Amino acid sequence: MSILEEQFNFNCQSTNLRLNYWHQKVNPLALSFTLQKCQQLVNLNIDLSRNMLGDEGLINFSTFLEHMTNLQSIYVDLSFNSITEVGMKNLATNLSKCKSLRRVIINFQYNGLNEASIMALAQGMKQCRNINKINLNFKNNRIRLDSHQKLSREFQKYCKRLVCFKISF
Repeated sequence: MSILEEQFNFNCQSTNLRLNYWHQKVNPLALSFTLQKCQQLVNLNIDLSRNMLGDEGLINFSTFLEHMTNLQSIYVDLSFNSITEVGMKNLATNLSKCKSLRRVIINFQYNGLNEASIMALAQGMKQCRNINKINLNFKNNRIRLDSHQKLSREFQKYCKRLVCFKISF
């Protein structure tokens, strides 16, 4: 086990990871570096809420996704992290590289997101054609309620296998 794996206390040979870093001021780049080694990862559930990541932290964290060829399900709690459109675009770009992705659940509550942010997510994820479930929570951001229809149309246009689409504002 590497020093980083010991620091984050998880086994990179696992196909399922459930990690809780709620309010721990985690180093997003170090976490991403460690997660890149988890090539067998199929399901990831990670709580990064209240970590003050900001855009730079989200960009650093999400870089591991481009190496996750087997990842099918991701749940990430990114609430209370001061994320804006800049971080969202990068997250979407990296999620789009996960060709096996089928389920995406992300909590974006209490960030600095606007309508352009969520459209960036939809545009970036249009390469994820195998997704059948999307659940996104955008409560307490700067997003208009009518954005739901625009976002829904964008995802349905590209994600032909989409069965469940839930979005909260």
